[in-house]
Amino acid sequence: MHDLCNALAEVGVRSLVAVHDVGDSEVTVPSDARYELRILPALPTRSAHEQTRLDPAEAVPGFAALLDDFAPELVNFHAFTAGAGPAQASALRARGIPYVITYHTATMSCPSGRLIERGTPCDGRIEARRCAACVMGEKGVAPALAAVLARSPLRSSPAALPQKLRTALTLSTAIHDRAQHWQTFFANAAHIIACAAWVEPLLRRNGLDAAAITVLRQGLRGATRRRALSSPVSGKRRLTLGFFGRLEADKGLGLAHDAVEILRERGHDAHLALVGPTTAIWRDDDVASYHGVKRGAELSRWLASVDLLLVPSLVPETGPLTLLEAWDLGVPVVGVDRGGIAEFLRHEGLDSGLASPDDPEALADAVERVLGGAMRGREVMIPGMQEVAADVCAIYKSAMARTPVSPPRGASV
Repeated sequence: MHDLCNALAEVGVRSLVAVHDVGDSEVTVPSDARYELRILPALPTRSAHEQTRLDPAEAVPGFAALLDDFAPELVNFHAFTAGAGPAQASALRARGIPYVITYHTATMSCPSGRLIERGTPCDGRIEARRCAACVMGEKGVAPALAAVLARSPLRSSPAALPQKLRTALTLSTAIHDRAQHWQTFFANAAHIIACAAWVEPLLRRNGLDAAAITVLRQGLRGATRRRALSSPVSGKRRLTLGFFGRLEADKGLGLAHDAVEILRERGHDAHLALVGPTTAIWRDDDVASYHGVKRGAELSRWLASVDLLLVPSLVPETGPLTLLEAWDLGVPVVGVDRGGIAEFLRHEGLDSGLASPDDPEALADAVERVLGGAMRGREVMIPGMQEVAADVCAIYKSAMARTPVSPPRGASV
């Protein structure tokens, strides 16, 4: 968001970023920011269903005052939450202000936030009973029992029941209500920006008009450029495989660890280096070591030192930016054949760096293909935020004029 708003400033767009106070962390603006940051009051603790029944000024404290003060010509939502949803959209419609939605992650439509149903990719259709059974399955409820509980029509359940059972009995209606709010929010948007190609058919499956959707991939600061990838070779020295970003299960941390363990069993002197925030207590072992959180120049130096980067996310990504940051330093990437990771690699003809999802043997095979020279001499394109901002600005202007959006230059990237 920081890079996008700064790049928008270059094309004459004045931006204000608004977030609600969450109390447990401080939000600050980098010194080179060319936009304004506003911290809105904390949101009331209410369900999304309750919030939609409130007056917008009550449902979203500080939002109406912000609109009156800043007087935006357009609002771009980057989430679907209590802090960015139907109540805010209602306040905008009352003032005649159009809004655009940018779909960044699966959490913007999927109740579980994973788009994985019983271990397989989901088509993304939001259906109350189906989604309720899936969410319960994620919590360990047996499939047969989850299917029965998902048929419950209850909006409330007896207080005497255990909390988990009460939640399960009302989950289907809660997801039904959420889906209605989602439909209202998305269908009334002037335009929707999808950060990956896989998002567009998902939105259409949920009844949205294809003409209102533009696929626009993410980019890095600066202009679009090409970079030559390095060619790691196994056997001459220790092989360092990098993994950075949020260190959690859905990012494929366990999959990466298993793949490196397999490489070691195959005779490679391989080691997994981890960088990024984590809520778990990490214990280094023979396979992997944790190097803390790195930013800026320190992160770039660390990233340039690894032989290749592993991006084995278990859930579909719209980016990830970690992939582009590695490419920008000439570091080859090996990832899973899913979501935005596959889109980026296939666009550059680097299918050799893709592995079947959830398969550590396949991930190890992909690493060996790169070590064998599969990416030797290859160049990749890094989408630049300058071009992304120009395309976003064109979408904004069309939305404000209520005219159809022309496909941006970056739509096919």
